Amino acid sequence: MEIYSKDQINSLVINHNFIIVDRAVAHLHFLQEDFSDKRVYFVDRPEFSKNLENFEKICDFFLDHNISRFDTLLVIGGGATSDLAGFVASTILRGIKWKVVPTTLLSMVDAAIGGKVGVNSRLGKNLIGNFHLPQKVYIATEFLSTLDEYQIDSGKGEILKYAFLDEKIKALIYEKVSFEKLIKACADYKNKIVKDDFKEEGKRVILNFGHTFGHAIEKITSFSHGISVVMGIKLCLTLFTPSKLKMFDELTKLLEIKVPSYQNISLDEILSYMSKDKKNKNSKIAFIVNRKLVYYSLAEVKKLIRENCYDDIN
Repeated sequence: MEIYSKDQINSLVINHNFIIVDRAVAHLHFLQEDFSDKRVYFVDRPEFSKNLENFEKICDFFLDHNISRFDTLLVIGGGATSDLAGFVASTILRGIKWKVVPTTLLSMVDAAIGGKVGVNSRLGKNLIGNFHLPQKVYIATEFLSTLDEYQIDSGKGEILKYAFLDEKIKALIYEKVSFEKLIKACADYKNKIVKDDFKEEGKRVILNFGHTFGHAIEKITSFSHGISVVMGIKLCLTLFTPSKLKMFDELTKLLEIKVPSYQNISLDEILSYMSKDKKNKNSKIAFIVNRKLVYYSLAEVKKLIRENCYDDIN
């Protein structure tokens, strides 16, 4: 995965007529005239905009502006923006080409890569979606300069996930390499996994490590996606592979990730949400344990949590 400059991203904007961009990113990183004479849809509060109502609004906007099947949609923003915009690209006129410029650490290492696109349902995250690979992902680390600590920590959560999946990435964290090297290593790793298993019919499923618990925690709390994944990873290790908790502590310290408390998180709410996870099979919940997909019943998960985390989760 190549790293691009901001000037190269500006050239992309000039050369594309149909653009979806996070309004906050446009305000921070571009001039108003950069988007003049373009058909631009500005997304406000992307995570809250990831729904079918806004999906329809965006499709109508571009159809009103005569987008064709031969046009390419340029998407600029974080993971929620690329999820929503990629879903538009996958469905409008039965699918058009798209390119994406991820602007958060989370989207650079994970969310914008792999072609998983979609919107949230009231029943859960990303339950309505598609697989639609972008033609190109343009990573420009200059966008990270305007992220706050909370957003950076969210991206670190996905980097932590990769450290448990790939020995090379784990070694890079222990070597304390630059963010740019870590970003490239994570993006390259995910890209390789996706090429081998685009529609998650095999090994790609390991990229969901920590996400079964993580998505539930994210849904019922105010924690970001990446931090929720960190909490999900810790829960998975505690229940299934406690011998790896020492490594978890070492890596979170090296990445300077603050792991929130689980107090005041309802076990019943977590279990209720996980029961609707799209990876479930035969009413059993899917988890990644030691890089393999395993299934546990709700009763088994509840028993494990009660036995191992009784003081932490209500």
